[in-house]
Amino acid sequence: DEGRSIELPQTEISIPGPHDAFVEDVQKNLYLLRTRLADPQFVVEKIQLKGRTKGPLYLAYIRGLTNPKIVREMRRRLKVVNVDMIYNLGQLEQFIQDNSLTVFSQILLTERPDRTISFLMEGSVAVLLEGTPQALIAPVTFFAYIHSPEDIYFRWPFGSFARLLRILSLLTTM
Repeated sequence: DEGRSIELPQTEISIPGPHDAFVEDVQKNLYLLRTRLADPQFVVEKIQLKGRTKGPLYLAYIRGLTNPKIVREMRRRLKVVNVDMIYNLGQLEQFIQDNSLTVFSQILLTERPDRTISFLMEGSVAVLLEGTPQALIAPVTFFAYIHSPEDIYFRWPFGSFARLLRILSLLTTM
């Protein structure tokens, strides 16, 4: 059984850009990332968690672009997680985030390989887990949640206007 094939994104739908999403097979997900980022400095480290977890985690980043302090800190946080089972990245997020009581998370989950690459190119790290069709991205700011996956496919004036409109809509709603 080869598992589920690569399909359209379910939660982060976009008109422009690629129409593929992560699946439960981490090797397929790494393939999706590597086909988009043919950079010899793209690094994927395998990290085995303690306990009876599903399988290893994969820490992805771009050497020379990502701050080494961020890589070391994420590696440290992942290695100290000691639970019987990690079912998904949302569960893992609770163990590695700075402050669980904050309203604004510093970690983002995405099902889109192109969005993951976009964050990697900005210096973030990505974490993938076998059996989970998402990538965990860290660190991110509040504005990462305002940014739509399709913003990177439009010229900067339109993308900036769309983000400004989202911020104004959020403030109006509040």
